[in-house]
Amino acid sequence: MLTLGYDLPLSKSNTGKVKVKIYGSVQNLFTITGYTGSDPEVNTKAGNPNTGASSVNLASGLDYTAFPSYRSYTLGLKMNF
Repeated sequence: MLTLGYDLPLSKSNTGKVKVKIYGSVQNLFTITGYTGSDPEVNTKAGNPNTGASSVNLASGLDYTAFPSYRSYTLGLKMNF
């Protein structure tokens, strides 16, 4: 996760000091790995679900139509009076 913020310098008002902060955050910005598929944390094809077998096929680059982890963006404004 990467978060950046900036406090805006504001002058005093009649009721006291007003504080304003603008911030932004990104989750899952990038992945550092040698994996050649779309995401190293996706579910690969497991064994037979009827028998409970947990054998995993670890063929490089085959994600079996699994979606990679999502990327999340957040922008915000925080105000204190």
